[in-house]
Amino acid sequence: SELTEEEQRELDEIRRRKEELKREIQQLKDEIRAVTAEMEGMDNVDEKGPDPKAKMANTGRKKFNIDPRKGIDFMVEQGLINDMPEDIGVWLYRTEALDKTKIGEYLGENKEPNLTVLKEFVKLHEFAGMTLVEALR
Repeated sequence: SELTEEEQRELDEIRRRKEELKREIQQLKDEIRAVTAEMEGMDNVDEKGPDPKAKMANTGRKKFNIDPRKGIDFMVEQGLINDMPEDIGVWLYRTEALDKTKIGEYLGENKEPNLTVLKEFVKLHEFAGMTLVEALR
């Protein structure tokens, strides 16, 4: 069956987009491979160094910056924080080098324990004397 000119244009556009998506999928696969390799390297933490606890905490930060839930789970599994909303909130508030976007991603999940952690996290901030805009920053 012959295609109309418009149908042929649509088909050409679909084929072009398909190729574009294939390239994007390959890029994502490459990124996933790189992140997986990095995370596997993190799982093999060398605890013989000068401060294994600091190395584990650094690994936890890196894991959090890739996947917040996995980072928190790692910190809990390693005994570096307790699996309590108060402790997780303090860790999020005090730990330097945590990706602010990832903190927001974790705290923004509309489910437990994230909602309780959010409440604890907010309690740690001092908003007295600030304008709304200042407080939101």
